[in-house]
Order: sequence, then structure tokens, then C-alpha cells
Amino acid sequence: FDSAAVGDRWFFTAESDGFGTELWMTDGTLAGTRQVADLLAGPGSSLPRFLMVAGDRVYLRATTSDDADSLVAFDSQGAMLGSLVLPAEAIGDQMATVGDRLLWAYRTGFAEPEALWVGDADFSNRTLLGSFQNLWRLTSAGEGAMIERLVGNVGFELWITDGTPAGTVLRENLSRIGAVVPGDGRVFFSAATAAHGEELWVSDGTLGGTRLVADLEPGPESSSPLELAAITGGVLFSARTAAEGREPWVSTGEAEGTRLLSDLVPGPRGSHPEDFNVAGDTVLFSAYRDDVGRELFSVPSAALLPTCTPSATSLCLNQGRFRVEVAWRDFEGGTGPGRPVPVNGDDSGLLYFFDPDNWEMLIKVLDGCAINDHYWVFAAATTDVEYTLTVTDTSSGEHAEYFNPLGNASPAITDTGAFATCP
Repeated sequence: FDSAAVGDRWFFTAESDGFGTELWMTDGTLAGTRQVADLLAGPGSSLPRFLMVAGDRVYLRATTSDDADSLVAFDSQGAMLGSLVLPAEAIGDQMATVGDRLLWAYRTGFAEPEALWVGDADFSNRTLLGSFQNLWRLTSAGEGAMIERLVGNVGFELWITDGTPAGTVLRENLSRIGAVVPGDGRVFFSAATAAHGEELWVSDGTLGGTRLVADLEPGPESSSPLELAAITGGVLFSARTAAEGREPWVSTGEAEGTRLLSDLVPGPRGSHPEDFNVAGDTVLFSAYRDDVGRELFSVPSAALLPTCTPSATSLCLNQGRFRVEVAWRDFEGGTGPGRPVPVNGDDSGLLYFFDPDNWEMLIKVLDGCAINDHYWVFAAATTDVEYTLTVTDTSSGEHAEYFNPLGNASPAITDTGAFATCP
């Protein structure tokens, strides 16, 4: 049973008397549910399969005669846009999308390389991108696609394509590549290299955007990500480190946005979490803990990933969990926001009020959970103008404010009880 949503329509396969198994669509009403096309005329079945959505169109493969398959495209209303009959001797069923176009591959003999093609919905404008011996998998990723080629007993070649011959290029030699999980226009997957072992990777379908996310077990050792599950803004997975064992992790797709979700079993044994599932605003998974055995655990979706977005007037600290904003007033009555200085730092940042080269404030948000079960706010400002410093924990919505009156030389802020929102 293949299905795909295109706009407000749902395309699916169904069997009916006189037509066999063909393509159907529905808008959720009885009147709006109908057979789209009888691709193999009569009672025989065309068996539509590999349904893929690209923009406002759906692509599929179907058996359209006794000795051949076809690629077929429909728009969101069920109108056929085009079709292409594949050679009768074609072997292979790999398909993916590149933007609103279809990528497909086949070979005409078991020892032959697979020809990789891309084409528009009417298939009249199609281009051969190259030939790949031992093609393993095609995966849609953002506006491009990933191509995996098996290289003997050595491993895999990971290629990236933008749908042009010149833009079909080798990205990395991998000793292993795991399951690919799509999410938010990107795909997440585990991959192994000699330098970093097996770790979490991400791809948006571009050469630069296909990369290692974080080396959780530094060097050639592996954290071996498993159980990948896409969530809004990132991915959940289990990973194994020497310090924590196998525990649940979460990532935005950036190194600074990748963190241990919870150390359920402290020490190297780990809780071995499995089966991450999103249910409304909650994520459920099973894990082992010494006091209860293997049980069901839950975490609010809102607590998984930071909602702080860096901007011209806000700073995001501590893996993006805390948003920092400042409003100032000078002696002439002028007002404005503090603005971040573009420097690297996950726990600390700099802000200026008037001139990018004249920095007014250093602020830190530190994780003191292991010491006093609080997050700490430290700040130092070299100014005597009025300001209100606001730090918001985006996971809980709580905020802390610090005010300095006009004409007062700003004192240091050392608030070790700022947020009782651990972990």
C-alpha cells in the first residue's frame, strides 16, 4: 500500500472490480474520492508504487504493459502531466526527487552500471547525469539528492547531485552508512569515516550542507547513532559514549545544538533507549533503568530543541536554550537594543550598545545543574547608562531580569540561582 499527500489531496493505491490495483485519490470526502487513472487498462493491475512528492506533483512507477514499466507524473488534482516507458530490460527501482523533478536509475544487464537520469514532469526534457556501478540508494534531500554507491568490500561513496551533470559530485568516502531519516528539508543519517568513526551526519542536498554534525566520541572511536527519529527542527537518536553509555540524544543538525537528552543510567552502562515516537506535543520512547527495568518514558516536545533564534538584537547561549536581550537608555533620552558581537562562544557572548567596536557587556549563562540544580547568569558591563538585561529559558518560558539605573556604574552580576529549570 503506497500513498502520498499532495496539497489537500491524498494519493493511494486500491483494488477495485474491473480495474485491478490502480491509483486513487481523496480529499477526505466521499464525493472527492475517485480512481485517478487506469494505467493498465482493464482488469489487470498496474500496481502503482514508489509514490514520491515533489512540490505540487506526485511521481510513481507502474506496470503499463505486459513487458514494461513506466514512470508517471500527476498534478495535485490528479491530472496526468506525463509518462515515460522504461526499456523492457530495465533492472532497478531507485527513485528520488531533485526540486520538483524526478531522479531515477536503471541498468539493462546485471553486470552493467546503472544510468542515472533526471527529468521534468512531462519527461520530454531529461538528462543523463552519469553511470554508477553498484548503485546502492538514492535519497531526496532538500533541493538536491544523495547518491550512495557500494565500493567492493571497502565501503561506500557518497555523492551529491543538484540535478545537473556538473553538480553531480563525490562528497565523501565512507566505510559505513546507516538508515536515512528525512526531516525539515534535510536528511539525517549515521556514517562512518576513518577519522571520526560512525557518527551523526546531515544533508540538505548540497555539497557544503552534507557533513558531520558532531563527533560525540572524538577521534576514530564511534558513538554509533541508532533509532533516528525526525522531530520539528532536528532529530532524536541514541548514541553510545565512553562516559554515558548508550543514552538518548537530540540535535538541531549543528554541533552546538547537539546534546545529551538525559543520562537515565549514570555511568558507562547506559539506558539503551529505543522506539522514539512523537505523539502530539510529547515524545515517547522505551529505555532501561535499574529501578524499574525497561519502561516507557516521555518528554515534552517543546523541551527537546531550543526555540531561541539568533538575531540582530538577541543572543542565544548554552546550546541555544537561553535567549539574551538588552534594552538601554542614555543620558540624552536615546533608547535602543543591545546588539550581539559576532564572536564564537556557546556559554558566553558580547553585546554593544552604540558602536560595534565599543563593547559594553559580557554575559554568561552556565550550567550549574550538577552543583546546585540551577542555571547561572554572570554578566559584567562597562557602562553607566540605564539598561534592562533579560535572559529567557526558552524550554520553560521563565525569565530573569537585571536592571541598572541611569548614572550608576554597572555592578557585576553573579546570579547562581537564576533558573531552577534543570536539566
